Amino acid sequence: MNDDISRVEEGLLPVVRVEGENVRWTMPERMAHYRVPGVSVAVMNDGRVEWARGYGYREVGKPMPIDTETAFDAASMSKLVTAFLVMQQVDAGALDLDTDVNTWLSGWKVPENDFTRARPVTLRRVLGHRAGLNLHGLGRVRGAAPVPSTLDIVYGRPPANNHPLQVERMPDTEVLYSGGGTTIAHLVLEAVTGRGFVELARDKVFTPLRLERTDFAQPIHPRLVQNAASGHLGDGSVQPDGWGYCPIVAAGGLATTPTDYANFMLEIRRAYHGESRLLGQATAVRMLNVPADGLGFFALGPLVKGSGPSLRFGHGGFHEDFKSDSSLYVASGKGAVVMINGGYTEELCSEVLNAVADTYGWPGYLAAPRRVAEVSESAIAALVGQYRIVSGYEPGDRIVIWREDGQLMAHMNPLPPVPVYALSETELFNRHRPHISRFERDARGAYTGLTILEDGVPVIRAVRA
Repeated sequence: MNDDISRVEEGLLPVVRVEGENVRWTMPERMAHYRVPGVSVAVMNDGRVEWARGYGYREVGKPMPIDTETAFDAASMSKLVTAFLVMQQVDAGALDLDTDVNTWLSGWKVPENDFTRARPVTLRRVLGHRAGLNLHGLGRVRGAAPVPSTLDIVYGRPPANNHPLQVERMPDTEVLYSGGGTTIAHLVLEAVTGRGFVELARDKVFTPLRLERTDFAQPIHPRLVQNAASGHLGDGSVQPDGWGYCPIVAAGGLATTPTDYANFMLEIRRAYHGESRLLGQATAVRMLNVPADGLGFFALGPLVKGSGPSLRFGHGGFHEDFKSDSSLYVASGKGAVVMINGGYTEELCSEVLNAVADTYGWPGYLAAPRRVAEVSESAIAALVGQYRIVSGYEPGDRIVIWREDGQLMAHMNPLPPVPVYALSETELFNRHRPHISRFERDARGAYTGLTILEDGVPVIRAVRA
């Protein structure tokens, strides 16, 4: 096992490999490169946590080492726990995946419009991000700013600064990631159980699994504070206002450790194999089943890829000062959870996961190296411009492509600008994300838009602005 740990620590691999390169880095090299003070990793093998390690420090400039019990802000990894809570209630017969959620909601309800009259918002659509809902996410409220309630968020009223939660696209026509949808699941859970969401998660998941370093409390639970990582911004400086308060707690408010989260994921795997006390096998199988409509990789909560021996599930998390990612194979019980206390550096999570995948032989995980194509200057120049996102992400956001010192660059908020390279005259890739951007042309040969694909599946569509 020690050899495996060393191979991971000394063998971080690029997010996207390129033909002709043989690049590997050590953990300290990449932490310094990304200005990340701390990393925590839990590796699963044969259906158990085989090892866990902490690297670096909880806060820059302070000699407080990261250990396996250091709590991190898990951000959107929260959504997988919320989905599990929903599926428990489905298992018990208290909820149904295909009933209009307004059946259970009182007070606030999903506003009716032409979209909802045609296809109501259901838990199946909410968990799979197929309900056409707005409100991608909100992040945390920090400092002395007033904290909006859950109802403030869904109504879009002060002190919340978001638009009201509503259906803006026809359900089941695209995947539109929505933390607002997870907030609806939160309200439904409270309505049918008569219990607060934080208490429900403790009782139904954290306590029975003995996840003692995990909680949804806002602000962070006092028992976690003493050994909690501080968040850091993209320049490496500490988040000045601390953890703050996550107003959409079910979508992004989880504090946990990689080891605790790995043990939670292993419980989903046990349920899939009929070995869980917390969730029935048939329900767990439904939870990991992705609709065969080609709209994306979300099942009922988790991101799911592969089939047979390569079937795996997980979820990532992204706040401005913390990043995390996870993956677990259903058949073999191989997987890992990575958490870092740095900003705009999710690439480091991918590089660590790639090292674990390479060391433990994860089937179908590492993509083949890509070949940079030689294309004409005129073809490259034709791609330069702005593209307005119309589906798969926040509609209206822009993807900008330009030349800088001879290098083609691309930028999409909230991610930093990255160099991009040609696969062909109509396809680009970058080294920081596993996606391909495929450009469309009209009958005159002018570029009219682009589609971003992940493993061949469209995930974002944009048109020329």
